Amino acid sequence: MLKYIFIFSAFVFVACRPKSKEMTWEISAPAGKLFTHIDYKGTTVIPNGRLLTPYGKQVLLAPHPFGLAVSPDGKTVITSNSGRNPFSISIVENVNGDFSVTRIPEKEGKGGPFKSVFMGLAISPDNSKVYVAGGQDNKVYVFDLKTKKLISEIHCDKSFDGTDYSDAYLGDMVMTADGSTLYVVDQIGFRITVIDTETNKVVDNAKTGRYPFCIALSPDEKKLFVSNVGMFEYSYIKSLDKKRLKETSLKFPASAFGSKEMKDGIKNDSMEVSGLGDPNVPESFSVWVYDRSGDKLEVKSKIKTGVLIGEMEDEIAAVGGSSPNSIATTDNYVFVSNGSNDNISVIDVREMKIVKEIDLQLDARLGNKKGVIPFGLAVSPDKNSRGRNQRSWHDRCSIIPSKRPHSIGMVSFKSNYFLRWQTIICHKCQRLWFRA
Repeated sequence: MLKYIFIFSAFVFVACRPKSKEMTWEISAPAGKLFTHIDYKGTTVIPNGRLLTPYGKQVLLAPHPFGLAVSPDGKTVITSNSGRNPFSISIVENVNGDFSVTRIPEKEGKGGPFKSVFMGLAISPDNSKVYVAGGQDNKVYVFDLKTKKLISEIHCDKSFDGTDYSDAYLGDMVMTADGSTLYVVDQIGFRITVIDTETNKVVDNAKTGRYPFCIALSPDEKKLFVSNVGMFEYSYIKSLDKKRLKETSLKFPASAFGSKEMKDGIKNDSMEVSGLGDPNVPESFSVWVYDRSGDKLEVKSKIKTGVLIGEMEDEIAAVGGSSPNSIATTDNYVFVSNGSNDNISVIDVREMKIVKEIDLQLDARLGNKKGVIPFGLAVSPDKNSRGRNQRSWHDRCSIIPSKRPHSIGMVSFKSNYFLRWQTIICHKCQRLWFRA
């Protein structure tokens, strides 16, 4: 049964035949010369020239709905909307019928319960409450889904080791199946905030790598995975006088990227700047794996994904990190989308190491040019149908590029490779889906 169809064309190739017999290709956006516009009943042209013709129902939400959650009973969808004035959430109910949309707060302009929201949402197992990450407000908001009222604010500045968490940026979150524990990443605090949902109190903080972005539980909930998208941990300029910012701030970058000064720091008669260290340390561009069996989260593995900085790729030394932004978990494997590398890292759960990097290609005619930027992963519902004895990756499948690439891609669990760009999501197949 087909549930969804997405049609997000990336490029249109037009064949041209010059005087010579050699075929050349002209690449253009699908929209051609059409201007950006929104058409709720037809085809919308978005700013990058792609065309949107959604299949099924469309629901109008507030600006910048970066977070999305579906209730356990499948009847409610909630988005966190980071568009300002106001920050809000949208609650879409009865999604299988004549749906209704409630926005909190209802009115435009300043005010409302949120000073900030960003990404993170979790709905309780009994479908009665939603937890909302408060971004820079350093709070998790709790709403009653029946009354649509704010019932609690969980302050996340609590420290257990003297670390100052008065500033934070709360983002992605995940809740255990029984609803007892909520894990929230703090992107600028480099931590996981652990919340007891019975008391609505922070009970622990666990260190992460740099700029934790995505968080996910294993299907058996014995492990917790966090992706870190940052490269460096910055500190204040030591020679800076906060009372004389204009006079003591730097007028130019302190060092060149990759230089000895960047790594080790600078100290002379006019400035003192701490070094940033090696950009390839385990804290940067990595996935950390935590064991949940004890009273506290324990880091068991720190796995670097994608291409390392300085590593040769297509005869060019990589200057940026992999940006491991999203995670999808199964019993046997964990999939991580590397936004800056155009690939997906496959981590073996037992060995806790990468067993495959799946390269994503827009079209064979583009050669090694990049631009997929995978961001977001989901696994088909039958992800656990394979037994434990079916762990091997077979090599019978190969890359099948589409003549008309789309921004929904498909990877078979039984293949080493990316299969094809696809516009149909089938919920009976054993495949991994990602959004580019």
